Amino acid sequence: MIPALNNEINWARGVSKKSKDDVSYVFKNGSKINILAAKESSRGQRRTGGLMEECVLIDQTALNEIIIPTTNVNRLLPDGTRHGEEVINKSQIYITTAGWKNSFAYDKLI
Repeated sequence: MIPALNNEINWARGVSKKSKDDVSYVFKNGSKINILAAKESSRGQRRTGGLMEECVLIDQTALNEIIIPTTNVNRLLPDGTRHGEEVINKSQIYITTAGWKNSFAYDKLI
């Protein structure tokens, strides 16, 4: 890990966790970062934003019905309130390599 980032994570027992299939880091300021799988067990969870890596490989139905709806919560501001028109709210970042003709991302561009 990056030493500066390592110093910002709360490594107290039971707070930040990492295992073979799951990662959940809690920062000293209370922010969290974790992994959400594109499967039925993730349905109903809530996040203020998300980063989809290799999204061309994610099942289109799972992405549209499970992952994207999780970002329907506005970010909590430092004073404990939420502002519905804040630019960063519900942000989604997509990172992928070039797809192929049979991927759903290719079909949307035509």
